[in-house]
Amino acid sequence: MSDKTNIENEEKPSDNNKPEAGTAEPHKAEPHKTEPWEYLTQNLDMMSDVIPQSKAIGAKLTKLSKGRATGMLPYNEKLLSDKEKGIMASGAVVTLLDQTCGTAGMTAFSEAILPVTLDLRVDYMRPSRKGNPIRCEAHCYKSTKTIAFVRANVYDTEEGDDEADLIATVQSTFSYTKIQPK
Repeated sequence: MSDKTNIENEEKPSDNNKPEAGTAEPHKAEPHKTEPWEYLTQNLDMMSDVIPQSKAIGAKLTKLSKGRATGMLPYNEKLLSDKEKGIMASGAVVTLLDQTCGTAGMTAFSEAILPVTLDLRVDYMRPSRKGNPIRCEAHCYKSTKTIAFVRANVYDTEEGDDEADLIATVQSTFSYTKIQPK
């Protein structure tokens, strides 16, 4: 095969990317701006320690993404409501749920905001199993300018989403205010 044949078979540059006469240049991507949820993902330990109640009971955020959060409450005998059966106290569990759901709502927004819980409904299906951690997986399914609607499933395992491990479902609503720079 000659060089001339190869050159003839190559694709010629297309004029399809040029704007038509009288139209604007195509939109150029702006430099990447770090979303608040990306910053929070890099600072999970800090996020868990910011809320005194969560810090006191050992609740930790373990995973974040846009509109989603996962939190974990390790099994702790000091937090049991029934020591014989090993059932975690509902107050400790609700603290984990409030932190995780509020954070899932926060990550749905593109600016730094602070959450206020408007409503948090927990439907318990069964008590947690003795010795197991509590894990909450929350997602923001709808948000307005200042309100986020969040649902969550609560399990008594570290991983998986088997219905046999489901101990509660959560429906919550949060109001948010912008953080004003000083």
